[in-house]
Amino acid sequence: MNPTPAINMAIVLYDIASTLGTTFSPNIAKTRDRAALQENWSQADFGRPLHAAGHLRSSHRQASFRSLIFAERIIDTAIAGSLEIAFYLDSTYPDSVQLIPPGTEALHYAFTDAFQALLAPLETYALPATLKIINSTSQEYFDRTRSRRLRVERLADAFPVAGSDSDVAAWKQFKGIFDHIDGWFAKSGLYFGGEKLCYADITVASYLRWIRLVLDRNRWEDISDWHGGRWRRLMVEMEQYE
Repeated sequence: MNPTPAINMAIVLYDIASTLGTTFSPNIAKTRDRAALQENWSQADFGRPLHAAGHLRSSHRQASFRSLIFAERIIDTAIAGSLEIAFYLDSTYPDSVQLIPPGTEALHYAFTDAFQALLAPLETYALPATLKIINSTSQEYFDRTRSRRLRVERLADAFPVAGSDSDVAAWKQFKGIFDHIDGWFAKSGLYFGGEKLCYADITVASYLRWIRLVLDRNRWEDISDWHGGRWRRLMVEMEQYE
């Protein structure tokens, strides 16, 4: 059994390199933003880039860090998934801001399942747009693996032609995601937890940030105006953690 890590142990989060020079992956951003809430991790190194998505599986074998958050996996404790990492960090660092308050564990699992079930229309736009900002060494891998997810030959085939009937229909489905999520938010206020930020908020913000980074400005301005500007306000609240 691994010993419980000290509060000042080194934690390294590996990111996927892109031409933007910043985190774009929502799954990595969920962990990074959660870490930004902990002021005591003075030795933490969040956002160290990996330069080729195809090397993700093998790179950790060369690491010698005491504890390693590797994309969505904490290698030393064999914990996989952004939600499980959030549970781990909350329990390991109880004096930090707790993003999954006691008693909300089952609710966060339910939220994660429900949120993931909504994402297909979002990925129709975001995955092809992401290919443009992936480093050249990783583009073939990203295109091949993500096009399989969207069931197309190439990611470019999935992106609707701007202004076409298919674009209008796909964008309506895209907005439907946020219509649904707005209904969840409307029950509680600014955040899912009312006045306190929780893991569910960071999840939604991470996907919004991805969209903002890879889609053109007009698309983002459209999204920002939906639901009384709720998504613009959420992203302003999250700026302090970027």
